Amino acid sequence: MKCHQKWIMAREKSENNVNIVLTSTYVRKLKIGHVSSMVHSMVDVYQAIFKMALSN
Repeated sequence: MKCHQKWIMAREKSENNVNIVLTSTYVRKLKIGHVSSMVHSMVDVYQAIFKMALSN
């Protein structure tokens, strides 16, 4: 019985660890996506300014 309880606790612990890893990678991907979209929008702004400077 005690052995069974230990196994259940160990399994719950490992599931929690997996969940933590999944959430942290998900958050990291979100942050990377956010940063890359920011960089893309900044590049768009710079290109627009550059084109305006060239046309004037």
